[in-house]
Amino acid sequence: MNVLRVTEHPAFKALLDGEVPTNVNPTAGRDQQLADIRTIYAPEKEALGTIAIQIERALQECKRALTMEIDSSSVSFS
Repeated sequence: MNVLRVTEHPAFKALLDGEVPTNVNPTAGRDQQLADIRTIYAPEKEALGTIAIQIERALQECKRALTMEIDSSSVSFS
């Protein structure tokens, strides 16, 4: 896995304003994500700031994961 970018934000709202919300959670809108995050973290935790980490899986890791998935599957052909 390769870390492409680490960005600090002062709070969750700034995090979601500075990042593409669908990259954080593609199944929820920005306002829902903000509400969800705030149910998990207390205001004093949010006051510490946030970071966004953009990662990229290395090709070899993807190949290994795919191979493991294929090896653990039982496939039969008729």
